[in-house]
Amino acid sequence: MQISIGGLAATWADFREFVAAKKRKREPLRWNPKGVVRASSCPKTVQDFERLRGLLRLNRDFGRASERLDALEHALAKQSSIGLPLPSEVIQNEDRSLTLCFGGITVRLYPDGVGTLLGGTAGHFERGITRTTLEALALKSRIQRS
Repeated sequence: MQISIGGLAATWADFREFVAAKKRKREPLRWNPKGVVRASSCPKTVQDFERLRGLLRLNRDFGRASERLDALEHALAKQSSIGLPLPSEVIQNEDRSLTLCFGGITVRLYPDGVGTLLGGTAGHFERGITRTTLEALALKSRIQRS
């Protein structure tokens, strides 16, 4: 990406004009900067998924969402004595949440909760770790293991 000196000067002049207009109108200038992270991964093996989970636990931004993933795995193991299925895709979202796609089951792990979409895009949305979610993940895990 190239930026010319003239273009940079024009942008700077526009910014200064904007700030001057704000001062004339006596409106406050509000800054709301935030870093945006969005990445996705398609783990091919269980070892790849475990390695990704380990890295997410160490990441300060996605640590809380990783704790929700651990809670989901613990609830699944408690109910059906089986582990999580291998997701087809893991997405790190801008709002510090994780999305796991299991083919028809989408689990969104927020720092303060869990949301599940069962049945694809036109499916049923549920909040929290529900029995229906656990049964669907257990079935998906059994299918993958066979």
